[in-house]
Amino acid sequence: MTASDTSSEGSNENSYTSTVSNIATAEWPTTIEPVIPVECPCREHKGRKLLDIEIPLSVEQTFKLLFTDNEWLNKFKESLKHSENKCTSWNEEENTGKKERVSIYTMELDKTFGPKSTKITETQTCSPITSYNDGYMVIKEATNEGIPYADSFSVECIYCVTKVSETK
Repeated sequence: MTASDTSSEGSNENSYTSTVSNIATAEWPTTIEPVIPVECPCREHKGRKLLDIEIPLSVEQTFKLLFTDNEWLNKFKESLKHSENKCTSWNEEENTGKKERVSIYTMELDKTFGPKSTKITETQTCSPITSYNDGYMVIKEATNEGIPYADSFSVECIYCVTKVSETK
């Protein structure tokens, strides 16, 4: 606007002033702390990486979704043909802060010969990455029963969940 342009200046000024006052009275954080993405503590991830994505959930929400009893997880397990799911509650070790539980379930096998299902026992160990607010690492060690040579090996799966921002 130039100095000589005064048409409708009053109405625009009032709307501008009310907008500024609304912004000024909105709640703003009193301190701003930078969120530094938390790095995974693993030197390397052995085997095959199955997933590496950012999701719009906090670390705590992700833990609840993947490692507690909820409707989404139950439907996911059904799609994998898991049944008879039983999990102990997470028990925390006082000295280390690690949590551990055991999950036992039956998985249907769709091979034409051999057993039609197997009983799987998973020992799940959860360790914080500096703190559980920054992230965690869950190591699942699964053993199978009722399959030839199943006592010869176990399957290990590692979940590294780290904070990228306050909401991811």
